[in-house]
Formats: sequence, structure tokens, C-alpha cells
Amino acid sequence: MLLSKIYKVLNSKIFFTDVIIFLLVTIITAGIVYYFNAPKEETLSSAIPIRDLAIRSAPNSTTAIVSNVKTGTPIIVLARNKQSNWILIQKASEPNQQGWLPIDGVDPLPQIDTLPIATVIPGITKINSSSTITKEKEQIVQTNNELPDLSIEDVFVKNNKLVVVLSNVGEIDVIGAIHTSIDGSEPKPVDIKTGEPLRPAEKIQIVLENEYVQRRGSVHISAYTDPPIYERNIGNNEVKMIVSPDLPNDLSISDVNIIKPQNIIRVSIKNKSPIPITGSATISVRSVLDRSKELYTIQPYFSLGPEESVPFDINNKNDINFNEIEILMSTSAINDSNSDNNISPRIRN
Repeated sequence: MLLSKIYKVLNSKIFFTDVIIFLLVTIITAGIVYYFNAPKEETLSSAIPIRDLAIRSAPNSTTAIVSNVKTGTPIIVLARNKQSNWILIQKASEPNQQGWLPIDGVDPLPQIDTLPIATVIPGITKINSSSTITKEKEQIVQTNNELPDLSIEDVFVKNNKLVVVLSNVGEIDVIGAIHTSIDGSEPKPVDIKTGEPLRPAEKIQIVLENEYVQRRGSVHISAYTDPPIYERNIGNNEVKMIVSPDLPNDLSISDVNIIKPQNIIRVSIKNKSPIPITGSATISVRSVLDRSKELYTIQPYFSLGPEESVPFDINNKNDINFNEIEILMSTSAINDSNSDNNISPRIRN
């Protein structure tokens, strides 16, 4: 009797319909659960800087500058620091160019909570994420207690050029291309020992080309490697100090002419320094009858190599008697070693 009833149920259409409906509901429910709970592939955020920014080696405004980025340059946001006030980025056009920007310097602001946190220790940036983001630019990590240590040992001036002495005060080689940055400028690679490591206790002396010392002033120099290294002490990678020219710099009035048809006073200034000089000068015309009275003043910008000169024209609109004037020149671009040649009573008619 019981077996007969079971047989009838198994052969009924209602039973099979209920089973099919149950299976369909189970499959659909499982699919919905998987869709909302499956791990999502991480995507990269894009943004643009809203002002010119320095790309830093770590999330701190005092760390080395690895590059610069102009306003509106497309960037890819990779990660954030723990405090969520700096972001790790790479230039869209240069995937190997990575570094840190302050988050308030970009737009649109990335969804900061969705970004992985990058752990930063001196010279190393590690993204703490299981995402598909990969760093094409490898960073060198030492795994034992012996570490390299790139140090700025000395800075001085020779022939009015800036000279930096770098040394490795660590226990193992400093590996990677060495770069220097002056006063936050674009980093420049050091050409000495290209492709070779800097051995422990080894020193290199670098004459920084195109870094001229025109006058006494403060200079901020930083040095680092590319790719970055984990070194014993990053505090000795930068230095601020006062430097002065070791040779005299001199800017002079080399010639004064009268251009009569146009009623113009043409004043030529000459760079008598051993280095190129760039800056602005003040050229004044005053009366020899009353030297407290300036008749004309111009403030031209100039860029002169050694022994080069450039003329500047002054319009004699008041038709002053040329025999009653003298020309004076001054500049804050250099520590001028000879002020006697900055005045000219020599007028040629």
C-alpha cells in the first residue's frame, strides 16, 4: 500500500513541476549572491593636477623631488598613504614615472577609501593590496642588516660652479642611477660612474654643470637613487647651506652711444664674469648738475655668457642735453666685484 502511494507521487506531473521550480529558484538565488559578493577587479583612478606640482619620493613635502608635473597633465592614481592626504601616482604618458602628490593638488578627487594603502619606509613603497595593479618600475630592497647609505658629504664652489661630494657611508653598494636636485628643480642624473655602483667608503666629486654661483646665497641640494633604495639614513641625503662665488663676478657699462635721428641713448652692458650671468639690471640716467635727480630709468632682463655684451635703448623723450648727463648701472643678480665700471660719463656725439 505505502509503496503504491510513493509510486503514484513520483509519477505525478505536479511533483516534477515543483522540483524544476525549486532548482531554478536555487540557481537564480546563487547567481545573485555571487554577483554581489564576488571580488571585483580593481580599477585605476585618473585625475589631473590643478597646479604645477613636485612629485615626491615619499608622502612628505620635505622628501626628494623625483620629477615635476604640470597643471592638466593626465595622471593615474595607484594608492594612498595611511593618513589619506597623499596619493601615489604615475604619469599616464610615462608609466615608469611614479611618486607622491598631495591629494588637494588633483581633481577630481579620487574615491580615497577605495584605494589601497601604500606602506612607506625610507626608499621603499609597497602597495598593500591583492589587486591586479603591478609596478613596472622595480624598487631595490635589502633584506639583511647591511645597508647602503648615500650621503652628501660636502658642497663647495669652484670657478663659480657648484660642486657636490657624494659618498657611500653604508656597508654595501649603492645601486642605481644617482640624481641631484637643486632648490627643488627638476632632478638631473649624475654622469660619473654611469652603470656602476658606489662602493662602501667610496666618494665622487661632481661639478654640477649649469649650476652657477652668481652671488652669495642659500642653496638646498638633495640626492637620491633611481630606482630608490632602502638606506640606513635618509637624513644625510639633503643639505641646506650658504655658498659664495670663489672668483669675482663683474657686470659693467661697456659703451654708451647717442643715436641722434631717433634721439636715443644706447647703453651696452658687458659680462666680465667667468660664468654666464642671468638677471635684471637697473640703468639710470641722471643730470650731472643735480645728481639726486634721475631723468630716466629702465630695468631690463639679460642673459649673458662670459665676455658677452648687450645694448639697451633709452628714449630721450625730454630732449635732455647729452653733455649734462651720466649713466649708472646696478644689479642684484651678482655680487659685483667692481662698481667703478658701473658709471659712465663717456658720451660720444
